[in-house]
Amino acid sequence: ESAAQTADQMLYGTASVDLWLRSPVADADLEVNLTELRPDGQEIYIQSGWIRASLRGSGPSATELDPAPAFTEALAAPLVPGEWTQVRVGTAGIQHILRAGSKLRVSIDTPGGSRAEWFFLNTAFPVGTRYEIGHDQAHPSSVVLPVVAATGTLPSLPPCPSLRGQQCRTAEAYVNVPVP
Repeated sequence: ESAAQTADQMLYGTASVDLWLRSPVADADLEVNLTELRPDGQEIYIQSGWIRASLRGSGPSATELDPAPAFTEALAAPLVPGEWTQVRVGTAGIQHILRAGSKLRVSIDTPGGSRAEWFFLNTAFPVGTRYEIGHDQAHPSSVVLPVVAATGTLPSLPPCPSLRGQQCRTAEAYVNVPVP
């Protein structure tokens, strides 16, 4: 979770969630969900991104906001169990106003269960497989957002739920559990 935003930010375009991942196995299926924790206590969905870590190789059109994975055999590379690896997860396009007082939440998990009627063919890993996401000075995972200049007066918070396709619910506290 980020700190509360000090000003409204208009997001328009794709985003990149740049993770440092340590895995006990040679691959990982990753889903990243971005949500807004609003000052009114509601959590609203912004956007998601997915990647199979072995297919993380970026193509020639990659930018800061779009990892543009090539999904080619030439760029495919397994993870080395126990070693830190940088994995960029791009999101689909975003059109969202992140309002002053809101926080950005980044949730990382295995694909599936967060989107109605979407199904994923995930790689089978041993039961209990857990991954580490770096968030220290040596492994600074980060999020690059497509912030654009806002013009005019921005609308107030929409009621929850009211936006088609944007799930909205009461925000629940979440505490990261460090791996020993």
